[in-house]
Amino acid sequence: MSRISAISSHWLFFIFFHLTIFNLLPGSMGNRIAGGFVFILVFSLFCIHGISYKERIREYARENRLECIVFLCALLLLLISCLVNFDWQQQRQWPLSAVLMISAVASYAFFILSYWLFRMSSGESGYAFVLFLFILVHAIALWEYFDFQSVLPLLQHTLRSGHMARHQVSSVLDVSTVYGPLAAVSGIFFLQRGLAKASEPGRRTFEWVCAAGGFAGALLAGSRSGLLALAIGLIVLFFRVDAKKKVWILAVGLAAAAAIHCIAFYHPYVARKMGKILPYMQKMNRHQELAVADFVPQFDSRAMSSRPRVWAKAVALYKQSPWIGIGPGQFNVRSGGSWAVNVNNIYLNILTECGVFVFLVFCYIVVKFIRQRRRLQVFAVLAALAVIGFFDNQYDHSLPWNLTMAWLLANGE
Repeated sequence: MSRISAISSHWLFFIFFHLTIFNLLPGSMGNRIAGGFVFILVFSLFCIHGISYKERIREYARENRLECIVFLCALLLLLISCLVNFDWQQQRQWPLSAVLMISAVASYAFFILSYWLFRMSSGESGYAFVLFLFILVHAIALWEYFDFQSVLPLLQHTLRSGHMARHQVSSVLDVSTVYGPLAAVSGIFFLQRGLAKASEPGRRTFEWVCAAGGFAGALLAGSRSGLLALAIGLIVLFFRVDAKKKVWILAVGLAAAAAIHCIAFYHPYVARKMGKILPYMQKMNRHQELAVADFVPQFDSRAMSSRPRVWAKAVALYKQSPWIGIGPGQFNVRSGGSWAVNVNNIYLNILTECGVFVFLVFCYIVVKFIRQRRRLQVFAVLAALAVIGFFDNQYDHSLPWNLTMAWLLANGE
């Protein structure tokens, strides 16, 4: 095996994460071109590693022939969806339509390829540097909250450059709605590793720091999906640990609940985001008089950032082409949305854009994947991701999200 193909998953993650967060090329298409370059690198390394697993793949195909046939049919239908819905006649915002389709397919593929590349690249080398990377990413979130101007030069050279508002704590990532869930999931991942004592004492200390940083970043970002991830992860962990550790989980949960109230009291952005669901939090920030009704959670369209209206559009578009969908990435164009808009629900996103058969295969893979890992430490992360999927879909536009989730899932096993 070559020295390149022998690099551990930790080093691969460390290298590719930097390639996906920095603005390597100028212009509005720079990040997408750089992302395409990273995708080619990941695909090449995947193929190099896959050669040594050739016999295992053949054996699996023989033992699970029907499953493989169904999976290949889903890929064929996905290809048909792309060909049928590609904007050949340039009738729908060309070339935006084509770019969105190609980038959507590439982003989903990148997540799958990265996961298997990390699975095949076992080894402990570089883990300490990955821990340092997580600590640094979360430290930047804390740093910018207290002194935004000092961290501004760094943020201008990362994905954050397009969203430089002081109140949106996003670390080096694109927006708080990406960083918040990412921070939360990483916090849950390292918390469960620390509780399980999966690493040696020295590394375990840094894992606790990573967990604390993830929780702090999720709370400061104010992303409701991120906070939901924290809640779900902690609930799952609570029921999976012994009695002594339950006290720790309960203490962490209470501390997080107290912290988000303190942050909302001083941080108008977090107060406004949380106030859409819990009105009393925004009134606390504005020092307004509270009423009993303010403590009743709100789940209307405003509270969910117009998601119900977006979902209704997706259902209407799905009905136009229920079998093969409207094409990957095409919700943005067909719904009259902007460059970065998606369905904000990965399940409905797949159903609308890829059709019912691909959707059913996708659901089967997700359920089987989670079910096979229900006794593993990574189950809490999977549960959090599965629930977040109902309110967000970062998989079709964020390579750092895909890369990080692939690394967490692969190394959580």
